[in-house]
Amino acid sequence: MLRHKMVSALLWLIFVSFNFFQVPVSVMAESSVDADYQQMLKAARNYVKANSVPGITFDLKLIKQVKNYALLEVIPRGKWAKQAEPAGVILKKIGNQWVPQTMGTDFSDWERKVPELFKR
Repeated sequence: MLRHKMVSALLWLIFVSFNFFQVPVSVMAESSVDADYQQMLKAARNYVKANSVPGITFDLKLIKQVKNYALLEVIPRGKWAKQAEPAGVILKKIGNQWVPQTMGTDFSDWERKVPELFKR
C-alpha cells in the first residue's frame, strides 16, 4: 500500500512538473508568433501608406501565410471604403524581417511563383 502511494505521488509530481515546464514554452511560442504577426502588419501598413493616396485609412487582414510568404488584404475604411477597392499585399520574410514585395489586385505572376499562397 505504501509503495502504491509513493508511485502515485511520484507520478503526480512528474505530471505537475511536466505541465509546469510546458507553460513557458507555449507562452514563448505564442509571443514569438504574435511578434512576427505584428512585424508583418507594420511592414504592410508602412508599404501601403507609402504607395497609396495620402491620408487613406484601411485595415489589414492576414489571408494566408505559407513558409516565408504572406498575403494580406488591404480593406479601405471610412470615406475610402466607397472610393477604393480592396487590394492585397505580398510580404516575404527575409532573415528576420517581413519585406513587402508588391501591392495590387492582380497577382497572376505571383500565383505562378508561389501557388500555395493563393490556394484556399
